Amino acid sequence: MTEVDQIRAMTGCVTFIPFKDASNPHILGVFHEWDSADDFAGYTASRAFARNGQKLRPIMLSAPVSRRFDAYKIDG
Repeated sequence: MTEVDQIRAMTGCVTFIPFKDASNPHILGVFHEWDSADDFAGYTASRAFARNGQKLRPIMLSAPVSRRFDAYKIDG
């Protein structure tokens, strides 16, 4: 099982998609969605999150940028 598969199998993970920016080869992004803030907090406290940081930080050209959004489904 890959690291991505492990994250996708975590409680509350709706989607987890790593990607390279097509217009800038130096940009790597991750789009992910979680059922709740608690599920996301579980991910950021996980070994998988720590391992990813250990792998990525040495090759980063600048500090990471995070944008977090709270979205709510409205029925009707």
